[in-house]
Amino acid sequence: MLPTRPRLRHTTTATARKKAGLISSYPFANRRAIGWSIKGPRVVAIENMKEFVVTVALAFASLLSAGAADAQETRRIPRVGFLAASHASGDQIVQAFMRGLRERGYVEGRDFVLERRSAEGRVELLPAMANELVKLNVDVIVAPPISSALAAQKATRRIPIVFALVSDPVGSGLVSSLSRPGGNITGLSTRSDDLIAKMVEMLSEAVPSAIRIAVLLNPAEPLTETLWKRSEVTARALKVRLERFEVRTNEDLERAFGHIAKRRPDALIVLTDPIFLSHRERIVREVADMRLPAIYSFGNFTEAGGLISYGVDLNATFARAAGYVDRILRGAKPSDLPVEQPARFELVVNLKAAARMGLTIPRAFELRADRVIE
Repeated sequence: MLPTRPRLRHTTTATARKKAGLISSYPFANRRAIGWSIKGPRVVAIENMKEFVVTVALAFASLLSAGAADAQETRRIPRVGFLAASHASGDQIVQAFMRGLRERGYVEGRDFVLERRSAEGRVELLPAMANELVKLNVDVIVAPPISSALAAQKATRRIPIVFALVSDPVGSGLVSSLSRPGGNITGLSTRSDDLIAKMVEMLSEAVPSAIRIAVLLNPAEPLTETLWKRSEVTARALKVRLERFEVRTNEDLERAFGHIAKRRPDALIVLTDPIFLSHRERIVREVADMRLPAIYSFGNFTEAGGLISYGVDLNATFARAAGYVDRILRGAKPSDLPVEQPARFELVVNLKAAARMGLTIPRAFELRADRVIE
């Protein structure tokens, strides 16, 4: 049987407690037993206070660390909407845009999420896609070209919009002025009042034998009629004749090429339009089959096998669009960001395409090119 401690019978005197073995006969022993020290109660209290402070500090630091981790986990990642009217050039321009963001320190998934929508040349789908991005509550919408920008502008007056590949942002009603856009929209213009005229001039220089030149265009595109009138003046000066072939929908494209094949022009100009961008490879193939020298508005046509292109550099344009998005995500207002106009146009010549159709590009024209594909 285990020994039992003597019971105290209704007494709390020190003598009784000592007899029961609860109090030692040695000095200070009882103080140590109950947490005191031979240093005295004042010194021990100070030491206990130090331990308390350290414990509280560690606990507070732990709470701060946990709070920071929770805040990082719950931080809202900005969403960037990308509303494109065409798909064929989509990968190229999206990659250029993403590269522009990476150059500014952004990492997809960590610093932003891309919400991409493409109408694949069917511009009638753009309003619904723009509304979808608005419902997602994206932080900014990138909208190339004019048809996408107009759809985005109609869908929201709150979410910032960055347009690109827009020939006349003021005339189309997107902005109040180039220097002070106003509202929730700004971006990059491709405006060149004499674009078709320059393309006529270049095509005549590259292919001197071209007298009858077909022009593939969309009459609904802003500035088309103004550019057409100016190009006719240039054509008369160069003693060449222009004939326009209109395309408003994807279905019109096949009919237009059927008419071009029957008319058998000496050369072709393909202007800017989402339909043409969406069917870039098909257009280049049709033109090659007809052995028809052609000049296009963007370098990705020559990269696909076209002969000549003259227009803005798509890669540079969308890298700069990333700069607008960066500033907006950092708090800038679109109304305070002036519309950027192109500083230069890029001339690209594809000598491989020339060789396939048995065409010799004049050396002087080749030397003028910013890029030559050999």
